[in-house]
Amino acid sequence: DQLVAKTDKRLLRERLDNYRFHVNAVLSQWELILIANNTMNDVPAVDWVHSFHRVNFRPSTRVPFVQWVTKYEEQTKMADSLFAAGENSLFEAMPAVWKHMSE
Repeated sequence: DQLVAKTDKRLLRERLDNYRFHVNAVLSQWELILIANNTMNDVPAVDWVHSFHRVNFRPSTRVPFVQWVTKYEEQTKMADSLFAAGENSLFEAMPAVWKHMSE
């Protein structure tokens, strides 16, 4: 979810900047994994709770999928309008710039 990702990126950026300031060497993969793991552990629990609620994964507030999807009916109708009649591939829904990259 966006909330956890934003918090995680902010904390990770701060940690990496601090680490680079104190250690003037190239970071190894092991050090990057340790820093990222430490950062994930420090994401506030409230952010996780809100994220799970937003994507309907929080057990205490979970609703049936069909009921949850009806909240997003307008967005799915707009997404369906990207496809012209008879064109059902994701390639057809891509912007023209991306289509021309494959030529």
